[in-house]
Amino acid sequence: MGPPAGSINHFAAAGSATFQGPPLPTSQPATSNVVQQQQSQQQQAPQQRDMQQLQRQERGQQRMQLLSDLVAGMVTSGIYTSLTYPVHRVKILLQTQDANPRIISGKVPRYSFVHSFGRLAAEQGILGLWRGNTPYLLRHVPSISMSFAFKDWFREVLPRYDASQRPFAALAANAAAGAAAGALSLGIVYPFEFATVRLAADVGAGMADRQYGHGILSAWSKAMRADGPLSCYQGFGVAVLSMAAYKALYFGLYDTAKTMLLQEEGKHLQLAPRDIITRTALAAATTYVAASVTYPLDIIRKRLIVDVGSERKQYHGSFRAAVARIYAAEGIKGFYRFYAYDMFFRLGGGLLLVGYDLLRSQNADNRERRQAALAAAAAAGGVEALPEAG
Repeated sequence: MGPPAGSINHFAAAGSATFQGPPLPTSQPATSNVVQQQQSQQQQAPQQRDMQQLQRQERGQQRMQLLSDLVAGMVTSGIYTSLTYPVHRVKILLQTQDANPRIISGKVPRYSFVHSFGRLAAEQGILGLWRGNTPYLLRHVPSISMSFAFKDWFREVLPRYDASQRPFAALAANAAAGAAAGALSLGIVYPFEFATVRLAADVGAGMADRQYGHGILSAWSKAMRADGPLSCYQGFGVAVLSMAAYKALYFGLYDTAKTMLLQEEGKHLQLAPRDIITRTALAAATTYVAASVTYPLDIIRKRLIVDVGSERKQYHGSFRAAVARIYAAEGIKGFYRFYAYDMFFRLGGGLLLVGYDLLRSQNADNRERRQAALAAAAAAGGVEALPEAG
């Protein structure tokens, strides 16, 4: 027998009640969260774009600031170098005339500092005082910028020491950075230094009477024909030794002494008159010490350059032969030809150190102001542009 009809109806009703249950939860809260996130992203997207724009502007302004500082430094250095070049030419002439075969033989009378300027102007014209200035600019101006740039890079790579706690270690690190920077920059521009010395030491009343009548190319080509393609690097080893020693003292003494004697906070300088005067005096003293120690090496290098291709070679490219010959013929004073006059013009080297420090301090201040403006713009939800770099 089957179950009673009432029972069947009862089970059906129970089953129906069982499966009806409460209604399933809707997805309205989840949808609301998604909508809110989308709205938040839409609101943040313009702010992110503004931040990215500000960051691009910041990087662009930094590159332009660096480029403008570099160009300004090179132009200033070029003007100063050109204005003082006649003295530099006379200096080279007096330093090398004892290695010049035409002067040694008596074909050309010796030069003296007092009469050199008027005599060169009479023999080669007023522009003759600037003979060799073009390769000197190509050698001198870029090397200054490269030396400072390379020096900062090497200082970041080498270990750093607190000069107040470990003065000798700090001096060694700063000296190594300066020496490496000087040697690297010199290797790039040395052929122009070679041409400068050859042209400045070239004597004669007219173009036909001079050895290098066609300028830089003549100085290079005649040297290479006489002593081979590497002759334009004659004296380079002595130059590296001289430059490395000079830059090591020039940068090393100054960077170490200013840390010990002057108040600095990172790259920020104290600009009170007393601090500027102290910094300038320190830079001048550093320059004079560096120049005095390395001056004999400069004489030897220039003598080796003038001796290239000479009909009456004295040194044959030998450092030892040059030292022995100069000492035997001229004594100690032979290694310090034109020293007193040259020291007078060394003040410019000290001013370069001070000027570079002031420029770095100004750039650091400008960078912090731009970073503060960037942070303020981010907090405010974005702006259209950063303030101009001061």
